[in-house]
Amino acid sequence: MVEEEAKSIESSNKEKLEIALRYKNEGNDYFKEQNYKKALISYGKSLAYVKGLKGKRNRAMMKALMPMYEDNSTAMSDEDDDKAMSLEAIVETNIGVCYCKLGDPRKGIDYFDKAIVVDSNYWKPNLRKAEAFLQLKIFNQARNTLSTINTSNFKPEDKKVIEALADKINKSERAEDKKSSQAFKGIFQKL
Repeated sequence: MVEEEAKSIESSNKEKLEIALRYKNEGNDYFKEQNYKKALISYGKSLAYVKGLKGKRNRAMMKALMPMYEDNSTAMSDEDDDKAMSLEAIVETNIGVCYCKLGDPRKGIDYFDKAIVVDSNYWKPNLRKAEAFLQLKIFNQARNTLSTINTSNFKPEDKKVIEALADKINKSERAEDKKSSQAFKGIFQKL
């Protein structure tokens, strides 16, 4: 009986993982159409499914909250659990990008931080977070965030993306500095 229930749970988790992936892909389609609000809805549904999975991370959380908690089920295979964690990090990042596109980079940063917590090896949330800080014109924070990305195992094209953003941050900061100095120059000349 318990073995059948465990298989049912695993099957159910596989189905939820597939549904979560379908919603993520639907969100990607809306994103490509620049329909960010609909993309957010689809990504939100994906996130709800993936967070509802009974993986090792959820069991660890339950054990921390309730020391007497015991879960003897084989809720998810390690492979599926890794897929779920990866999917969650991707979807959290995608939600953050949507918020940035909708003009709310601070909310985007919150989602990038969530993605980083889920999968600290996934570098794109840090890249997107740096872009969000650039959007907010917080250049030092953008640069600091970008510097946290370990590029040692990157493909050359990924390194170029990082370098291009670093250049963009520097150029944007110089342009803002020039704009500010021009504004102050005019003020002091009038005195």
